[in-house]
Amino acid sequence: FLFVYAAIALENARVFQAADQALTARVEELNTLIHITQTITSSLDLQEVIHLTIKQVHDSWHIEASSLWLLDETTQTLRVLTNVGTAVEELGKIELNLDQGIVGKVVRSGKPVYTNDVAHNEYHYQEADHKTGFHTRSLLCVPLVFRDQVVGAMQLLNKRDGDFDEVDLERARAIAAAIAIAVSNALLFDEA
Repeated sequence: FLFVYAAIALENARVFQAADQALTARVEELNTLIHITQTITSSLDLQEVIHLTIKQVHDSWHIEASSLWLLDETTQTLRVLTNVGTAVEELGKIELNLDQGIVGKVVRSGKPVYTNDVAHNEYHYQEADHKTGFHTRSLLCVPLVFRDQVVGAMQLLNKRDGDFDEVDLERARAIAAAIAIAVSNALLFDEA
């Protein structure tokens, strides 16, 4: 009987520990979203808001690099708006068509993509790694959607504490929605 009670107690402890870890992760996610929302509403300076936002995402996510790509409606090309963790000068020179790279696929389709084995993903734009000296192993990319229009994409690279998963995808979607509003508002303000 003692073994049965011990086994039940151990199982209960495991369940509570898992629940506690899930709750801690959710609290961290909500805190990140709150900080991002505060940053977004603090200024209409697009570069400042976007850089601070992607830095917060980068720091809270435990990733090696992150970037925001903006769609130029006129040329139908993508350019990096801001990034953390890769060579800014080199990445900033890259202009992608919508049929290039995972980010192009995401913006074109409006659907997110994540892969934990970029080397075997046919859409991976290896030229970006060559130009920046960065080695992409895993990637999560979500569209920035505002009023049913894709305005760009957020890309997260090389998660340090495991693989990207569905939880990461949902978290990224929530953050991307807030970023899309900030980008669109700043662009509208610049046009006015």
